[in-house]
Amino acid sequence: MAALFTVAAMVSLSRARDPLDDYVASLVAKAHEQNLAEDEMWLRLGHYRKTLFGNWKSEQDNRAFFLAEDGKADPQAELDATLRGIFAPEIPNEKGSVQHPLCRFPARAMFLARALDIDMGRVRQRDCPRVRAFAKALNPKGVSLVFSSYYLNNPASAFGHTFLRFHRGSTANGSERADLTDFGIDFAANVDTRNAFVYAFKGLSGLFPGTFHRIPYYYKVREYNDYESRDLWEYELDLTDQELLMLTAHIWELGSAHFDYFYLTENCSYHILGALEGAGPRFDLIDKTRFPVLPADTVKIVWDNPDLVRRIRFRPSIRTQFQSRAAMLSNEELDLVAALARDPDAPLPEGIEEDRVIAVFDAAADLIDLTYAKELILKTDGDAAELKRRLLARRAAIRRPSPSLDYAAPPSETPHNGHGAMRVGVGGGGGGWRRRFRGGPRPARFARSRRSGARLSGNVADRVSAF
Repeated sequence: MAALFTVAAMVSLSRARDPLDDYVASLVAKAHEQNLAEDEMWLRLGHYRKTLFGNWKSEQDNRAFFLAEDGKADPQAELDATLRGIFAPEIPNEKGSVQHPLCRFPARAMFLARALDIDMGRVRQRDCPRVRAFAKALNPKGVSLVFSSYYLNNPASAFGHTFLRFHRGSTANGSERADLTDFGIDFAANVDTRNAFVYAFKGLSGLFPGTFHRIPYYYKVREYNDYESRDLWEYELDLTDQELLMLTAHIWELGSAHFDYFYLTENCSYHILGALEGAGPRFDLIDKTRFPVLPADTVKIVWDNPDLVRRIRFRPSIRTQFQSRAAMLSNEELDLVAALARDPDAPLPEGIEEDRVIAVFDAAADLIDLTYAKELILKTDGDAAELKRRLLARRAAIRRPSPSLDYAAPPSETPHNGHGAMRVGVGGGGGGWRRRFRGGPRPARFARSRRSGARLSGNVADRVSAF
């Protein structure tokens, strides 16, 4: 009798078994047969690297980034858990509904769907409002790797900095874009100390958590170009529609991640390269890094990746703009610039030509911006703002536009053409206008296009959030 009840129960369970379970099991078996857990793209999406003992371990240090209990050290277990998670029902927790794996890891889901030819008609429809809002905000039509020049006042930026810029507008035919409406994706350490010694120790020891942030591009321009007088070099990447889609989805995944920040190795530029590798298999970047990982060297790695950089654009800092204007002025005109920057009502010499007056006023306005950058940006000094207002009012009385500045520079001044990190040299020189205004190097600009062609089409935001 007991045996009969056992058989009856087994029959009942067999009849009640969801056919979807069998389909998921077949996908897991197929992934094992293909050894998909060691596929280059799967390892990149999980940020797995080989340890000294030949085992896999993810550089990502947030437990929430993994679905499997041992997912950090086992890419196979994480792949199996992700496959099952794609088909899993929504599971609420104590605080309400948790984010479904499809919404948490859209890039992983897209990779597995293609690799295993998953029948997406069998996947339950999920509403992912947070993913949809993120993708709609970025709405990318292109992406640039941005290099910010060196800033010795901040140890973390002494060797420069890199971040990603997502273009929301068209880049076709090299036309101007509404750049300041774009978004930047930045990776940085979450610093919790102002003590220089503690900062150095924790930065070198990986004791700061590093996270990705979405920041309006105008804020980065204001911070770097104006406040810190740092030039920006924008390397526009030549991505396919699919690569742009995958990069956007993977950036979303990284929003819930954190990496232990190491100043000399796993720093801002290193993890920006890691994020870019999530766009597609042709991105071979991380394996080419060397100790120490410096931002300028990572720019060279991106440049050397075949057919990856479409063009370069230089965005001069306020210091570079002023130095460029000052270089075109005589000593007498430079004296006048200094006088107007102190007193906008300073008299002009008789007989000075109008085009020279315009050049002097424009240089004086830049000098005020440079001298009072912090006060003007943070709006902490009303006198500085009034000084600039008076000068601009006097300049506006001359109803002629200012000529555009041309920043021509040899290719050697671009970050990717600079010398390597391990180099020592000696040089000297000087210039009257540099000594007068305590300036730095001459302005620089270089632009080229490695490839031409139509820009990306389609709505990436819809395609990411639809998954």
